[in-house]
Amino acid sequence: MGSYGFHEDKKPAENLAEFRRKIGDLEFGWVFRGQLSRYPLRTTLDRACENAGIDADKKSLLERELLRQFCRWYDGQDRELVESDTLYCFALMQHYGAPTRLLDWTYSPYVAAYFALEALHDLPGEEREAERDDLRGAVWCVNTDWLDDMFSNGYPNLVKYRKEDRLRKKEGSFEKVYMGSRKFVLTENPYHFHTRLFVQQGVFLCPGDVSNKFEENLRAYAGWGSEKNVRKIPLEFAREEVKNGLLELRRMNIYRGALFPGLDGFAKSMKYLLPFYLKIAELRQSRGQL
Repeated sequence: MGSYGFHEDKKPAENLAEFRRKIGDLEFGWVFRGQLSRYPLRTTLDRACENAGIDADKKSLLERELLRQFCRWYDGQDRELVESDTLYCFALMQHYGAPTRLLDWTYSPYVAAYFALEALHDLPGEEREAERDDLRGAVWCVNTDWLDDMFSNGYPNLVKYRKEDRLRKKEGSFEKVYMGSRKFVLTENPYHFHTRLFVQQGVFLCPGDVSNKFEENLRAYAGWGSEKNVRKIPLEFAREEVKNGLLELRRMNIYRGALFPGLDGFAKSMKYLLPFYLKIAELRQSRGQL
């Protein structure tokens, strides 16, 4: 068992090839999240409230006010949709960096691995060289069939609001499922979703009880400690393997420039691809093109 009680592989993956072998047949029916191993699964709302010293029992009230303020300020062409579809609004808030109960995941284990390697790449040099377990990366894996089965068994009267598009698009469906004190976690995406979710094969895991932390909601389901349902794959890549992994993922078109379309994403991707651009520059120099 891992440090948080969830199943954690005893042997870390030391390169991308080992990671590929570890995920095996997990690709279908699973979702993935890449981050530093030392951090728990925590939403931006959990983190912001903790940093601000806001009590857990005030989070639900605060969340409603954050939603209200975002709707008041937002002036995009989809404003009517933002005001009528709570999940769509939360997804947009998450996109722009506002604290929400949504936690970003992806259907692609390789996109998740990219974000874990990116986090390792950004560690200060002295930390990257230190031999400490808490400086590993990690890819978390969650079985979505398990999430759906546990929710359906526990709350059969609410299932229709997630399965039927006509109800999912209707104002108030999100409130009926999530605005209560029921502990659970479900995969969610708004009926209308933006480009970034599409290119990242993105999906959100959404906790039912916002007053409790994400992991506490996940632990409300029987079987949360089984590797058949939740699995943490540590990534203990040496500095050179982090670089090699990022370059290999770039060849699969998985890099920040593709995952975050636009000039901003491309510009931020450049620091992770310095060896790639150096090779291009050296090749151009050898051909007398500089």
